[in-house]
Amino acid sequence: MTEEPHSASKKQSQIARYAIINGIPKTVKKFSVSSENVERWISALEFGNLPLLEKTREMILETSVRKGSKGASRDWGLSEGIINSLKNDYMSSIDKDSLKVEDSNAQVTPESFKEYKESRSQTKEKHLNGEEFAPRPRKIRKTSDEKRYVNTYSTARKIQAVREYMKNGRLNETAKGLEIPSINIVRWRDKIKNELFQASHVEHLYKSNLKGQINKFFRDIDECLNDWYNLHKDTIQDTSAALREKAEKLAKLDDNNPVISEEWLENFKKFYKII
Repeated sequence: MTEEPHSASKKQSQIARYAIINGIPKTVKKFSVSSENVERWISALEFGNLPLLEKTREMILETSVRKGSKGASRDWGLSEGIINSLKNDYMSSIDKDSLKVEDSNAQVTPESFKEYKESRSQTKEKHLNGEEFAPRPRKIRKTSDEKRYVNTYSTARKIQAVREYMKNGRLNETAKGLEIPSINIVRWRDKIKNELFQASHVEHLYKSNLKGQINKFFRDIDECLNDWYNLHKDTIQDTSAALREKAEKLAKLDDNNPVISEEWLENFKKFYKII
């Protein structure tokens, strides 16, 4: 007896949900279906209607951020194609304006992904409570020149935005007040904490032979530090100690002491011919 279309669709949905939780290999064996069909049924799921599936999807996405699609595929028993499909569907379902970043090659870290989700949840909650709600303005067709325009921020403005966020701890409020996408502020914060005056700083500034790979953020900060040194060098007794102390002040965002690597210090002094 042939199943009714609605009944078949419901069964496929149940199998897809089982696969999300238990993995495709186990699902194929249990229900005697092909992995291709299971993947197709997973892609057709509407995650937003089921809190459990929505939470599971977020866990899968967080795994993919930490370990990549291949790692998430291994941990969850889903194909890389499904992992990428879940990721793409999720990203296309949220407010694209909040995802604007300056660098198209920038990677989203687990920490920034988590903070972005939290900021999205706070925004949704405010809308549900009637706060900050306004009808969307009608879209105005952009000219070709406007389409080519991309917001750029000075290094000083980036640092100012990060310091303000770290001071008040309110990402959405800071982003709105400065008119900067929240994901940018989080990314700049991570860059200062995890890369400034460290191995990545050296790699992108002093070990790159290609002009396009030189990082403007690191270059601006080092030039600022060199200007400071030239202004005070007559009164400095221990050059390395003074440069390290100044670098720590520039990189300090919270109670933790920033990392200032010897490799960066040596390359900085060599580049600016500081003895």
